[in-house]
Amino acid sequence: MILLLTSSGDGTSDRLAQNLKDQVFRLNFDQLPEFKIKFDLNGWSIENPVGLRITSENAKVVMWWKAFIASPSTYDHYLKAESKYFFREIYSWFYDYGKVKGNSIDFHNNFGKIRICRLASKYFKTPQSLITYQLEGEVSVRGDKRIVKSLSSEMVAEKKALFTTDVSNKSLDPKYPWFIQEKIEAKSDLTFFVVDKKIFGFERLRGELLGLDWRAEQKFQVDTEEWMPYGFSSEFAEKLTKLNADLGINWGRYDFMLDHQDEIHFLEFNANGQWVFLDFKEKYGLLETVVEYLKN
Repeated sequence: MILLLTSSGDGTSDRLAQNLKDQVFRLNFDQLPEFKIKFDLNGWSIENPVGLRITSENAKVVMWWKAFIASPSTYDHYLKAESKYFFREIYSWFYDYGKVKGNSIDFHNNFGKIRICRLASKYFKTPQSLITYQLEGEVSVRGDKRIVKSLSSEMVAEKKALFTTDVSNKSLDPKYPWFIQEKIEAKSDLTFFVVDKKIFGFERLRGELLGLDWRAEQKFQVDTEEWMPYGFSSEFAEKLTKLNADLGINWGRYDFMLDHQDEIHFLEFNANGQWVFLDFKEKYGLLETVVEYLKN
């Protein structure tokens, strides 16, 4: 049985659960008190509210998928911290037995965005990138063409998120840390989703976008196809495979941009980036490939 560590209300987890049926056990972080859990030195067992049970005897693999996005208001700070710790404990058990699929929630904490960009620059054009406090070294990123984005992807106190924002020729408050990158003038966004040894490429034209970050305008509707398959060369696939090896991954989503001269620029790697929206109608085999990846 596959253990899916996630949260309720996640559409990707819904799709996986629908396809895997009785082969998957879904453990929702924001509903953890509703599960019966036992974990000791000899093994563990988890039973959900309807009586389905997974144990250290019948568990075959685990995937950590967006486990900490949502938590109910009834979760106080202590309960949330204890629940997170348990999720890490159970994940570590699978890790010790070589039963992990995908990437852990700690991937970016252990790797870092600048390090990923540095490795990617061995194979692809990569924008100038800078992390700064007090704006030291700001001159290394062109002031007339630059954007800022979040390092941690955490919400601010007002429950708002910092999407990619154009700050060309704008002053930045020196009291805050900034992750600054050179702005790429592009005609389309490209994303490449890696599932084991397969690479799925998709393109979204930028002509109708109101801002820089397509995530802010993502519709998430089954009847809307915003992303279309993108064909890429064997040379590009080889470079991406080498970058996979450098990062030590066989799962995740890469974001690129295609400029007006048809040159591809690397932007970032999303260790646990959403992917169902790329093939909502299941026309291109993405979900089927992910299901097989988890089952095999």
